[in-house]
Amino acid sequence: MSPAAQPLYIGPAERALFGWLHRPAAEARQVGIVLCQPAGYEALCTHRTFRTFAEEAAARGFPALRFDYDGTGDSAGKPTDPDRVAHWLRSIGDAVDALKSLTGVTQVCLFGVRVGASLGAVAATGRADVHSMIAFAPVVKLSGYLREIRALALSRPPAVPPANLKLDAGLEEAAGFTTTEETRTALAKINLLELSSRPAPRMLLLERDDMAANDAWPRQLAALGVAVEQRKLDGYVDMVRDAHASKVPMGSVTAALDWLTAAAAATQAEVPVTCVSTARFDDGAAVRETATWLDPARVLFGIVSEPDEGRAVEDVVVLLNSGTIHHIGPGRLYVSIARACAARGMAVVRADLSGVGDSGVRDGEQINSPYSSSAATDVLEAVEFARRRYPRARTHLFGLCSGAYHGLKGAVAGAPLTSVVMVNPLTFFWKPGMSLEYADFQVTSESKRYARSAATLNSWIKLLRGQVNVVTAAQVVLRRLASLSRNSARDAARLLGVPFQEDLASELLRVARARTDMLFVFSASDPGHSMLREQGGRIVNALVRREQLRIAIVEGADHTFTSHWNRDQLVALLMGHLDRHAGRR
Repeated sequence: MSPAAQPLYIGPAERALFGWLHRPAAEARQVGIVLCQPAGYEALCTHRTFRTFAEEAAARGFPALRFDYDGTGDSAGKPTDPDRVAHWLRSIGDAVDALKSLTGVTQVCLFGVRVGASLGAVAATGRADVHSMIAFAPVVKLSGYLREIRALALSRPPAVPPANLKLDAGLEEAAGFTTTEETRTALAKINLLELSSRPAPRMLLLERDDMAANDAWPRQLAALGVAVEQRKLDGYVDMVRDAHASKVPMGSVTAALDWLTAAAAATQAEVPVTCVSTARFDDGAAVRETATWLDPARVLFGIVSEPDEGRAVEDVVVLLNSGTIHHIGPGRLYVSIARACAARGMAVVRADLSGVGDSGVRDGEQINSPYSSSAATDVLEAVEFARRRYPRARTHLFGLCSGAYHGLKGAVAGAPLTSVVMVNPLTFFWKPGMSLEYADFQVTSESKRYARSAATLNSWIKLLRGQVNVVTAAQVVLRRLASLSRNSARDAARLLGVPFQEDLASELLRVARARTDMLFVFSASDPGHSMLREQGGRIVNALVRREQLRIAIVEGADHTFTSHWNRDQLVALLMGHLDRHAGRR
């Protein structure tokens, strides 16, 4: 069993890279592993696979380092900075050098998935310290990958920006991740078939199991003198699903480490590790970030962003996971929020709830569950951490989707908060095992869609042709009518003082009586606003009149604010909310 991983910053101090060092508990091998993650949205999907691979590697005696490239994840920089590809390749070199200096290994195996494997192969060329490579589903020609992400972007109709907003025509977004024209041009030039020297003496290629294998690159590697072995990657499709549904391909992880174990020799060498977990960033202002554990048991992990030394912190924001996306948030939204706040003198704690991201798992809990029963405890411990670190500051909770749900429940449970910001909650009462097929948000959303369709001639034509599932539509309508009737009856009964279980109005009143300000933010197309109004009844309007509850609607945004200008709108909304409490204008 390997010890808990150690968060750290590597690379140049003025532009630090964030990473995790997984060190063996006992005998260490002379070969370490540097993990090169894929690009964009796939990095969110495979986060659990990377953590598991590093943990399993350390348990076998391989020191392992996983890290975020420059301008990605928790590292310094932005995706729109110049020379992205050159910086990413340099980041891999910095990671190799850091692992060697921290652990005493003399050689390194590069492990990469998709574009991470491609970048690893390019970065390894010409290095004498790369012992081997393990590539999961490598992308041989990145021009093909660019077509994939372009198709992904087109499959999701883009939001229409405000008429007065000027956008950079060279930016492209796919699932919330932005690339510039310069970055795409540089990526398109990468073709692994054109490598003129070998990346490593030995390589293990695990190809996608949902497509026919392409032998062109293995033949090219063999011609360069690489001892290459090619196998199938069992579970590729499940590995790259959305974060909440992603599964670790354990069979392939085990096979890859078996292969490396056979190729590497053990050594008794062990060098003490000196870990510095703070770094300075230069994203417009001096910002300090610290990787830390939030609780005494070292279950909850978080990244703290705060202003440079000498500035008193008056507001601290705790960010809660959106679904099971780790602490960088959808499209790296939480990093943007944290650094924007820190640049203005505030502090932000980006917390991973237990079982999610880089946090541990509590006894009896499932890994990767967005609605864990431990979340209530996690939220209170994260808030307590923020209050201990900044005892004189106002404390705010912020969450998106499931994070909004947990933020509200934390406020209801009595967390000492100045405010709670809830963005696009999909439910106000969750039970383990609850089916999502006819959940309130699905019924509300579908009924609205049917209402819009009823106004179009094409929908009626489809109905007459039998192209509409009448049974499903009827079930949705009946459930919607029942929900509206139930909510109306409850609203009337509240006037008579009748108590209810799972009553949103009572919870909102409890939060308001604790003098915790509430801000709900909804995308115009999301069902949450209707659910809040219907389930909260007259109490919502009463709290709005008292200015204890505010509602903001963002036009053109989807559920997780994947467009960069939508994310900018959300950051601006949050800044305005915090400024309001600080008395700033």
